[in-house]
Order: sequence, then C-alpha cells, then structure tokens
Amino acid sequence: MATNKVKCMRVQGQYSEVLPPADKGDLPRLAARRQAGTVELFLMQMTEPPLVTTYLGSAPVLGSPATSTPGTTVASWYLRRGAGVPRLITPENFASQVSVLLADDKELAAKVAAGSPGHRFVDLEHLIQQYNQRRR
Repeated sequence: MATNKVKCMRVQGQYSEVLPPADKGDLPRLAARRQAGTVELFLMQMTEPPLVTTYLGSAPVLGSPATSTPGTTVASWYLRRGAGVPRLITPENFASQVSVLLADDKELAAKVAAGSPGHRFVDLEHLIQQYNQRRR
C-alpha cells in the first residue's frame, strides 16, 4: 500500500491516525491517539533539526548540520469531537478551545475556562480522560 493511502494504523497496541495539515503547504502527519471517547486526544511529535551558526566571511549564516545531531522534539496536541476536524490546542488557546469542546459538562468547562488548578494546559490528557469517563 502506498504511504499516501494510509489513514490510520495500530502498532503494538498504539492507535495512530494521519491528521490533516494545520497550515497550507504542510504535509499530513501521523499522531498517536492518547485518549479515545467522545473527545479524542492526539499527540503529534516531531523532531526539528538543530540550527548551527557558521560564518561566510564575517556574516553569520544559520543552517542545519549534515550530521545526526539530535534536534528539538516539538509536541503538538489535537482534540477532535466525533467526526469533526482535529483542533490544535496550544497554551494560548487552551481555555477557549477546550471549554467549548467540553461545554456539555458545565462544571468541567467552567473550571477550564477559569484556569483552575488541575484544569490547565499541562493537565490536558487527564482532563480529556476525566471528561470521557463522565460521558459513559
């Protein structure tokens, strides 16, 4: 099967899905589903190569090394409700996006919107797990 035909896969019990690109010009990327249920949580991890400063005469030039030096791992979190489009969740849009997605649980949504302890971006995986358990 051609890789551009792959929509999802399960490897050693881990379900992953190809999510559409967030920006035009980006490629679709594989994301691991961390929470399943009414609201699904996906984690997409990418490694960006390190930038190296070299000099062309006296002018600095940024580039990537031609070695296998490890880069920086960037984690992106996505939420999807039902068959909807996955939404990128960032620390900046966390309260507004997540409180809307969890709006049918008024108590949980209010705590997220208020930024209550235990209801912040760093708690995202636990919040989605808690929400999905309440929906059962």
